[in-house]
Formats: sequence, structure tokens, C-alpha cells
Amino acid sequence: MKTDTMGLEEFFDLMESLVENPDLLIKLPDRMIFAKDYETLSKVISPKRIELLRAINKHEGLTVGKLANLLNRKQEAVSRDLRTLKEMGIITVEKSGRKRIPHVEKQYIVVPLV
Repeated sequence: MKTDTMGLEEFFDLMESLVENPDLLIKLPDRMIFAKDYETLSKVISPKRIELLRAINKHEGLTVGKLANLLNRKQEAVSRDLRTLKEMGIITVEKSGRKRIPHVEKQYIVVPLV
């Protein structure tokens, strides 16, 4: 899986360009997602889900069960979090027989301050 990254300076340049010219929105990187507001985001992205996303990135290729063991969480809870993250488009889940392997698809979440 190819991972595209963007430096912080590039990111801020892109945000400035979008403010000046919203039509550039079609050029957004595939690894970016916009949240409506912080309140909505905080309901969906909990500290446990951030921990899960970091574990998926760090231990690429682990199944849901192995991620649950690694994080010392119940598999049902991890599955629920993965379902929510998938619905938001932040992750995808590769299915191989009965195994499910999550992959992080978004690198940046942009939240307006006002």
C-alpha cells in the first residue's frame, strides 16, 4: 500500500489556497477528510479510536482480533470502533476469509474553528 504524506508547511499552503479559491477543493489529497465541527468530531474520534488508528498504522496487517489483544480491549468494542471509522471513510477493511484487516485511509482531519 502506497502512503502519500504531506508536510505541515505544504498542508498550510493548501489550506490557504482553499480559502482564497474554494474551487481547488477537487485537488484535495485522498488522505484528507473534513469534519463539520469539533463537537461532531469529538463524538466520533475518541481517545480509544485515536489509539486504534495509531495501532493500525504501526502494526499494519493485524487482524481485528490481534488489534484487540494488542490494545487490551474486547474484540466487540474494537469492531464497533472500526465500523464507525469505516462509515466515516477514515479506514477500509480488507476481508480475507473470516479475517478482517483494517487499513487507515485518511491522514488528516480538518476541523473549522468557527
